[in-house]
Amino acid sequence: MTNELGWWPRPGGASIGITNIKPGVFATVQRAFPGEFKNVQWANLVGNDPLDFKVTAYYVKYIQQKLLPNAPTALRASYTSDQIIEGIYNGGVTNFTQNIIPAGRFGPVVSSYIDSIAPDVAMAQSVICQSGAYNCPGGESG
Repeated sequence: MTNELGWWPRPGGASIGITNIKPGVFATVQRAFPGEFKNVQWANLVGNDPLDFKVTAYYVKYIQQKLLPNAPTALRASYTSDQIIEGIYNGGVTNFTQNIIPAGRFGPVVSSYIDSIAPDVAMAQSVICQSGAYNCPGGESG
């Protein structure tokens, strides 16, 4: 640890908002969807949960549209599209493009993350699908 002002011990720097948006993620979303985030700054996420969730949703959309199509065949054989998106979201875009695509698989940290959240994802999907508010895969809606 260092006492230098502005130094942050985590990759990508500090994060703000309820979903922990880092400056690079915000910049990516802003570039990808300029009409949605015109005149919005990263600092606007502080105390603004609706904006934070909107940025997060658009980041997932960005991953789905721009990165998921590049997922290696071996990765697609082992994971669902949602799990690949989870892995990219958690492991980072740079990790995905520089390590995962060439290797054709997630490393142990991302694989462990995907496995560890699987029960929570299943529970959330069950609640959401039974709510009747969404049309879920397989026609499961309230």
